[in-house]
Amino acid sequence: MRRAILICALALAGCATSPGPDKVQTVEVDKPVPVSCVPADTPQLPTSDVTDASLRQATDAAARYRELAEFYTLYAPLIPNVSAILEACRAAGPAPK
Repeated sequence: MRRAILICALALAGCATSPGPDKVQTVEVDKPVPVSCVPADTPQLPTSDVTDASLRQATDAAARYRELAEFYTLYAPLIPNVSAILEACRAAGPAPK
């Protein structure tokens, strides 16, 4: 029994000599730090061959519709991401000057 108490006392005494946590220092910044509203994992915009000129040069309405459908299928998945990013930027406040 004495041996167990002695071992526990020595084990706990070792904890008292360990170094404590580092000192926390708070620093105030006088200038605003510019932070990007756009997350780093935002995908790049896809490239599309659909332009105003290509829509005007389309031979008929079906060709125009095919080009617009191609454009929509490329960009439609990005709309929720862009909307979320714009809302986050608006909530962050005005951009620093």
